[in-house]
Amino acid sequence: MNILYQNSELTLTYQHERVFLTDKLNNVLYEKEFYGNASCGLIDSENKWVLIGGEHLTFWTRKRISIIKADEFQWIHSLRTNSKNTVAILTDPWYARSAIWQLDTCTLDLMKIQNFPDYRDQQYTDTIEW
Repeated sequence: MNILYQNSELTLTYQHERVFLTDKLNNVLYEKEFYGNASCGLIDSENKWVLIGGEHLTFWTRKRISIIKADEFQWIHSLRTNSKNTVAILTDPWYARSAIWQLDTCTLDLMKIQNFPDYRDQQYTDTIEW
């Protein structure tokens, strides 16, 4: 199992194009196949929601699961918290449509913030500054 994100209560992992969200007692809260492996994850500091990025973005809560997918918004590379209710999302930095997006975790409104051409036509690197 490869760990995408974990905190004191939840662990988000993937293995062979399959994602698992478990609690610390190893109860599976969510399991789903992904096209390609998931590339990143983020768990809310209060464990209210979980984001899983890859070919699309999955938003998980104990009450609902939403798949956020669009032609111009795919191949999620990185996630980071902006504020209590907003998350910044970086799509594949080497992709022609690479961009930084913002997701409101209360409304699931997705907004493109800016294009991100910094790494296009560059060699792969593990460290992306955005």
